[in-house]
Amino acid sequence: MAKQVILLVEDELLIATAERMVLERAGYEVITASTGERALEIARDGPEIDLVLMDINLGTGIDGTEAARIILRDRDLPLVFLSSHTDPETIAKTEKITSYGYVVKNSGETILLASIRMAFRLHESRRVISDTFTYSINGVCVHRMLYDDSGTPFDCEYLSVNEAFERHSGLSGPDIIGRTIREIFPEAEAAPVVKLYADILGGREAPRQEIHFPPLRAWFEMNLFATRDEEFTVIVSNITASKEAEAALAESEERYRTLFETITQGIVHQDTEGTILSVNPAAERILGLPLERVQGRKVLSPQWDIIGEEGSPLPEEDHPAMRALRTGETVGPINLGLFHPHRNERMWLRITAIPLFRPGEEKPFQAYAVFEETRNERKADQRYRLLFDSIRDAIVVADENRLISSCNPAFAELFGYTPAEVKGRSSEMLYPTTEEYHRVGRAIRALRGDAGSVVETRFRRKDGQEFAGEKRMQPLYDESGHECGFIGIIRDVTERKAAEDQIQQLLREKETLLREVQHRVKNNMNTMTSMLSLQAETLRDPGAIEALTAIRGRFRSLEVLYDQLYRRESHDTGSVKDFLSQLLNSILQLYPHGPDVTVSINLEERIAEARQLSTLGIIVNELLTNAMKYAFQEHPEPRLSLVGRKNDGRYTITLSDNGIGPQASFDTTSSTGFGMTLVSALTEQLNGSIRFEQDGGTRVTLDVTLDHPREQDQARPGSNDETLDT
Repeated sequence: MAKQVILLVEDELLIATAERMVLERAGYEVITASTGERALEIARDGPEIDLVLMDINLGTGIDGTEAARIILRDRDLPLVFLSSHTDPETIAKTEKITSYGYVVKNSGETILLASIRMAFRLHESRRVISDTFTYSINGVCVHRMLYDDSGTPFDCEYLSVNEAFERHSGLSGPDIIGRTIREIFPEAEAAPVVKLYADILGGREAPRQEIHFPPLRAWFEMNLFATRDEEFTVIVSNITASKEAEAALAESEERYRTLFETITQGIVHQDTEGTILSVNPAAERILGLPLERVQGRKVLSPQWDIIGEEGSPLPEEDHPAMRALRTGETVGPINLGLFHPHRNERMWLRITAIPLFRPGEEKPFQAYAVFEETRNERKADQRYRLLFDSIRDAIVVADENRLISSCNPAFAELFGYTPAEVKGRSSEMLYPTTEEYHRVGRAIRALRGDAGSVVETRFRRKDGQEFAGEKRMQPLYDESGHECGFIGIIRDVTERKAAEDQIQQLLREKETLLREVQHRVKNNMNTMTSMLSLQAETLRDPGAIEALTAIRGRFRSLEVLYDQLYRRESHDTGSVKDFLSQLLNSILQLYPHGPDVTVSINLEERIAEARQLSTLGIIVNELLTNAMKYAFQEHPEPRLSLVGRKNDGRYTITLSDNGIGPQASFDTTSSTGFGMTLVSALTEQLNGSIRFEQDGGTRVTLDVTLDHPREQDQARPGSNDETLDT
C-alpha cells in the first residue's frame, strides 16, 4: 500500500528535521518546505499530497495562514496548523481557514500523530458527505436562516444545492446561491415557506412536510434538519406526478361511482365463492330486490331458478361470473333466464362477467357481472330461430376456432348428425380428410372480410359417404366489432357438378368438331391457291398469268382472314391491325421483287366484324396488288407505307408508295377494269370513299365505316410504328 504523503511547512530547519523523523517513523512520506511560497509551488506542481502540516510564522514571505488559504482554494485536502502560538486571536484566525486541527509545538509525538489521524478521518467523512450531497437522487439544499433586528426569523439564504435539487425544483444553482427566498419569489409565496422552516427548526412543526409551491407549479416532499449555527439542510423530492396521479385516481373513482350509480345496466359485484358483495340501483330495479335483500346471497340462489338459453337448469360452474373467476377471462355476453319475484314470471338477461385482479396476482379475487333485460331481443331471437329452422339449406354456426355451436334441421338431415352430436365439436368431422379441413380453413382465412364468400370442397356424412358441396361463409362479430366466428351455409352440389361436367364434355366435343371443320376449310383454301399457282406456271400469256395472280391474291386475303378468325376465341370478329399486317406481308411474297420493298406499318388497333374485315381485305388486296405490279418497275429503293387511324365508327387507311404510279386505267372515274370495279363496289358497301393522289409516288386514302362489335377494342402490345424489311 502506498505511503500517505505529508507536506511539512516549517521555516526552522532543526524543528522541521525532528518533526520529519517523527512522521517517517509513523509510516508517512514527508516533503518539506521552508517558506510559504515554496509550499505553494509544491502544492501546485509537486507530487500528490495527502495532508499539509502548516507552521504559521514563516519568516519574511507570506505567512502560514495565507499559504493555507491559497492551497485550500485550489485543493481539497486536510490541513493541520502546527504553531507555538496559543493566543485566542491566532487560533480564531486559523479556524476561519480550516477546521481540521491545530497542534501546539512541543505537545509531544502522540498528540501530533493523533491529530494527523483525526484530520485524515475528518477529511474522509467530509468527502463521503460531499459525495452524498453531490450524487443523491433527492434534492439537497443548504440554507442559512436570517433574522431581523428583533431576532425573529425573516428570510432564508441559499448556500448550496446539488444537481438533484435543480432537477426536482427546476431552479438553477448559479441563479439562486447567495440569494434569499424573498429575493427570488413573490412575498405572498415566500413568507409562508420561511415561517414553515422557522416553525420546524423551533420544534413547532414536524420535520417531514408536503407542500405545494405555486411559483414552481409543483408539489414537494421535504425533510428539514438543523446542521450548525444558523444553517439547516432541506431534503427535497418532487412529488407532483404522484399528486396528480392521486388526484386522477380520486377523480376516476368518483366517475366510476357516478357511473356505477347511474348506468342503466345492472352490475353485481361478487367474490370467488359467488357471494354478492354489492349491486347498483339498476340491478335492484331489474332484479326487483333492494341491496339489503341480495347482499350476501349466492348468485345461483334457488329463488332465481336460473336456466340456460336452451331451457335447462344452469350448473353453478357454468354461470358467467364463476367461469370468469375460474379462467381469468371475460365471459359473455350470454343469455340466461331467471325468475322475477314481483312480476311472478321468468325474465331473460344478457350477462357479461369481468374478472378483477389484485396488482401482481394472476388469479382473480372478485368479479363483476354486467347485465340488461332482453325482452324484445328474446322475441327477435325466437323469430330468428324460426327462420333458422325453416331454411332448406344446411346451416352451421361455429366460433373462431371452428368449433360448432349450433346447426339447423336441414344440416342434421344432410349430414345425418343430431344437433347434440355436433355441438362443441370441431367442424373437422364434416370433411373426409384432415388435409381438406385445413385447406378449407386456409381458404376461409384468405377470404376473411369478403362477406358471402364461397368455398367448394368435399364433405363427409355420418355414415362415411362423401359428396361434393359448396360452403358460403358469413363472418360473425361481437359487440366490440371483432370477428368471433362464422355462419356456414352448405349445399349438396353433386347433381349440379354432374350437369356441369356433362356440359363441359359437350363443349369440348363441339370445339373439337369445329376445329376439324376449320382445319379442312383452311386446307381447301391452300389447295385452291396451290392449284392457281401451278396453273400460272404452265401459261405463257402475260394477261392470263396476271389474272391468275390476282385471283391468288384475293384467295390469300380470305386465307389470312380465316387464319386470324381460326386462332381467336371469338370466331366472328378480328383485329384490323393484325389482319392487314399479315395481308400485306402475304401479298409481298407473291412477287419476285417483294423482298426488296421496305415496308412501314402503322395501324391503330380496331376490332371489326368478320364480314367487314373480308370486304376491307379484298379492297386492300387490290390496292396492294396494283402497287406491286406497276409502282416499282426497276425502282432502286422501293418503299411502301400502310397507315390506319380510327375515328369513332370510321377507319381511314392510307397506302403510299414511292413508285411511278398505277396504270392509267386504274382510275375510279373512268376505269372499267375488274379490279377497280371491285374496289369501287366494295368501298360503297362499307359506306366509304377512296381518293388517289400522286406526288413523288402514289397515295391512296380509303375511308370506311366499321361497326363496333360486342367485343370492344383492346389495347394490344406492339401498337407502335413497325418498319419491316422484306
